[in-house]
Amino acid sequence: MSVAAFIASQRTEHDVPHALACRALGVSQSWFYKWRDRPPTPRQDRRVRLADAVRKVFDDSGGTYGSPRIARWKVRQSMGRVGSCFDNAVAEATFSTIKVEYVHRRQFRTRTEARIKIATWITDFYNRRRRHSVCDGRSPIDNERSAVQALEAQAA
Repeated sequence: MSVAAFIASQRTEHDVPHALACRALGVSQSWFYKWRDRPPTPRQDRRVRLADAVRKVFDDSGGTYGSPRIARWKVRQSMGRVGSCFDNAVAEATFSTIKVEYVHRRQFRTRTEARIKIATWITDFYNRRRRHSVCDGRSPIDNERSAVQALEAQAA
């Protein structure tokens, strides 16, 4: 939630005057009113449309959304204690490796640059060339190719 949204919520939820909230948070009232009166951003418009679409799917499905498919596929939630990294150990280990081997060794000028470079590193190096111990020292791509070839050989 942005500072301006917080100020607006304080008025709505707790009857705190905008002037008092602005002064307490060290922002000018003119800045707050400019924020409040501006048209929605493209991102806000997209979020509203997405929320409307989700609501429509939920309503159209009689309030069940995806639960019949989830039950049919026998998917079940797997969670342990709050804050336990062991619930998702594979993902945690992967993210740790990406951070140690790539992210922490570079500086990115923008988030967009970081996203692009990290995604490129994952697709071009991590999945294609980096050797993984879980894949018997092969890259994930090579390991998958071997598995497919083995399955095809069994089927033949």
